[in-house]
Amino acid sequence: MVMKQKVTLLVLFVLFLGQFNIQAQNASYAIDQGAGPFCENACITIQDLSTSPAGINSWTWTITPATATIQNPTSQDPGVICFADVGNYVLELDIIDGNGGIDDFNISMVVVTCPGSISAGFTFKDPICIDECVTMRDTSTGGPVTWDWKISPSDAIPSTSTLQNPEFCFPVAGQHTVSLQVTDINGSISAINNVPIDVVGRPSVTVSEDTIIELGTSIILTAQSFDATVYEWFPDENIRNPNNQNAFARPEISTEYIVLASDDNGCTNTDTIMVYVNFQPAIGVATAFSPNGDGLNDLLVVEGLALEKVIFKVFNRYGQLVFESVEQRNGWDGNFKGKPENPGVFIWTLEYEFNTGKTGKLSGNTTLVR
Repeated sequence: MVMKQKVTLLVLFVLFLGQFNIQAQNASYAIDQGAGPFCENACITIQDLSTSPAGINSWTWTITPATATIQNPTSQDPGVICFADVGNYVLELDIIDGNGGIDDFNISMVVVTCPGSISAGFTFKDPICIDECVTMRDTSTGGPVTWDWKISPSDAIPSTSTLQNPEFCFPVAGQHTVSLQVTDINGSISAINNVPIDVVGRPSVTVSEDTIIELGTSIILTAQSFDATVYEWFPDENIRNPNNQNAFARPEISTEYIVLASDDNGCTNTDTIMVYVNFQPAIGVATAFSPNGDGLNDLLVVEGLALEKVIFKVFNRYGQLVFESVEQRNGWDGNFKGKPENPGVFIWTLEYEFNTGKTGKLSGNTTLVR
């Protein structure tokens, strides 16, 4: 059985303007003694002065309720203890000395909202773009319980609010101001008045008129702007350099393109252009191919534009399937099971679907030439 030794324990609390000492002469007894009161959101520092002839090997600091925080709860120097809420707290220190002797000490503390400690504060996006809605973020300290916001001039929507983090929309460009008054539970007031807000215009952007192109051809999409610095085109499929002011597009179906232009303030604007694709369905398979490695007609492929789906099969004269593909660009190289097929006539079948939704089936024959 481990005997509980008598250990002299001294805890020094320091809070901003002063300090107090509490000493346990007999560590075998629990000692409760009031301290403070401390202010809400305040932090205190603690210095351990515990002693034992055998030396102290272990320190454990705990505080309840857990809304307060201890910087170093298992060190001799616990650092700072901060109180987030008002209320009654109990701080306890448990120590173990070199002989295994244990002792503890605790003290009760009161945390209150101190008059005059409230301080108004907030953050927001600046500048704000015309027709943009932004949230004012309250950063007030000291435990405010009411908020009174005002925007001037009153063309913002809304122009006043009692929410902690309200959203305001600004349909009119120009200089505005925002004011915030906060009140704590004791009626103390803090205010920030007439903080300037810049509401700026959006960049101008225009694109060329709607146009018609033939399937398989390209078009240059051009955005005109005097103040935009960044451009993005959507959708970006079948577009080369979609982040340029001038983008090359090759749509396979009629497409409406949108350009998003941004300026140095982060404000954006858009314009659109409709590109109509003149589409005449066309599809087929070559009547002959020569897989001899000369780079000409080495593959038997499905020819056509705007094909969404294909199922292409090739059979030899015995009806044996020698090739199958569901990818238009994946053609037959004249081999079957890794060996070249002899020259001759082969039968093919094709099921297809255009990106317009039109479907169909074709069949025919082709000659393999070596």
